[in-house]
Amino acid sequence: PGSPVTLTIQTKDEQGKPISAVLGITVTDEGILKMVDSREQHPHLPAMALLEHEVNELKDSHIYLNPQNPLSEKALDLLLGTQGWRRFAFLNYKSFIKRFGEKGKDILAYQNGNNPNHPFFLNKNLKERDFPLEGRILEKRKILPPQRAFAPKAERRAHINIIRVGKRERAPASAKLVMSKAKMISPEYFWRVYAHQSVPLEQTGQRNDFTKTIYWCSGIQTNSKGIAQIQFSTSHLITTFQISVDAFDSRGALGWAKSTIRSIKPFFIEPKMPLQVSSGDTIQLPIVFVNNTDKNLGEVFFKVQGAPNLQMGKIMPFLLRAGERKRKILTIQVGSKAGKYPLLFLAKQG
Repeated sequence: PGSPVTLTIQTKDEQGKPISAVLGITVTDEGILKMVDSREQHPHLPAMALLEHEVNELKDSHIYLNPQNPLSEKALDLLLGTQGWRRFAFLNYKSFIKRFGEKGKDILAYQNGNNPNHPFFLNKNLKERDFPLEGRILEKRKILPPQRAFAPKAERRAHINIIRVGKRERAPASAKLVMSKAKMISPEYFWRVYAHQSVPLEQTGQRNDFTKTIYWCSGIQTNSKGIAQIQFSTSHLITTFQISVDAFDSRGALGWAKSTIRSIKPFFIEPKMPLQVSSGDTIQLPIVFVNNTDKNLGEVFFKVQGAPNLQMGKIMPFLLRAGERKRKILTIQVGSKAGKYPLLFLAKQG
């Protein structure tokens, strides 16, 4: 908890070759995401872009377009077979347009047969204007008055005089313009980024940072090798953080992926204390030692600090391997004096 994280992400195309892409990344507490019903969870980018406008209601979006789900293709067929109204629109497009009006025309990209016009501001004193065409031909057109600028295409081109342009000779070297070298400046893009920063739990001694979302950005771009790195810190939550990545490249190809980060205590103990005892009792107290790291801790030393009325046994040093949980028994002899007695357990790696 509170540790810095460096996350490396690589993007590849459908053939497995590295490719540059733009990423949208979110790292959030998985427990919060699971509080939302799976049917209501927001869709990933491919499902959002390809299905939201195709169906009336997109539920269970995590199933569709998911290569890791063997039922994904069948589920997609069922979805479009029941809600995919676009495919049914082409069966009888006239009745479809009649039913849905302008919205139906937008869906079908319906055109009424007229080519779009491109209006521009006119200079009242300008009578003609040259329009370059292919084959080194200049098309000299008369500028129509504003009321005729939006006339049908055939009427607009009624005053065209095509003039073929002859070959132009190359200008002499002495006539060349001298231009200073200019550096091409890339356009500036601004992306909003949230990268959480926290103090490691070892320094604070207590958990006081419970931030749920620890990273968010919608515009990280991978390099030519398809690699990008981001940095942030985990909060003090003992949980699993879910990494969600949506991606698209210059071709318009879409992709998404998910992974997790576990934020755990590397080493801790779990004593099973009784609620109350009687004078003269002998307590066999079980204590579980947990190593959550992938390394051996070596010798573990343990001791207890308590009241004089309690006689403590000892737990000898022992080895705790990577990922191991080991149970030890601590013997405590209760004295004859009644009262409340605090106990302080101290365990450390040698």
